Amino acid sequence: EEPGVTLTVLTAIDVRTQMAMAVALPSKQVTPYAITELKRFIYETGRTQATLQCDQEATIKNLLRTVANDIGGLTVRQTPTASSQSNGSVERYHQTLFGQIRTLRTALLDRLQLTSADMPATHAMFPWLVKHAAWLINRYLIHDDGLTSFQRRFRQESNLAVAEFGETVLFRKY
Repeated sequence: EEPGVTLTVLTAIDVRTQMAMAVALPSKQVTPYAITELKRFIYETGRTQATLQCDQEATIKNLLRTVANDIGGLTVRQTPTASSQSNGSVERYHQTLFGQIRTLRTALLDRLQLTSADMPATHAMFPWLVKHAAWLINRYLIHDDGLTSFQRRFRQESNLAVAEFGETVLFRKY
């Protein structure tokens, strides 16, 4: 939350599993990257016969129509004007996501002994931070039923070892 800095983040959520995605975009334009990321998420959730819902923003409608045409089997609908309830799960996800982004950024800055000015929202690390925050939420945020979104979707735990965001990881290539 920096004065004068706007970060465009594309988010989507599967309302059945609460599995979600978030990617930082350079603009609100429909780009091959935005199309690819949304399609990847749809395939990951297994919802190739579903309804994609969006708000009234023209760019988002165009993105969803493009993806629906590419995949087939998807329909697109808009939420009614001024109907925040229709997008309630997305709004709750935004609160969680942006809290996770702030936490990851603060931890990284503290560990590297930097200030927030050293890593503005325009920094090259930020898109990775946004995607990693979404990845963590999907795999480790436990819902009321005691399951994570990942467990709801894949019926198994995500038991991967995870390094702290921005941590140096040494490996040997054979």
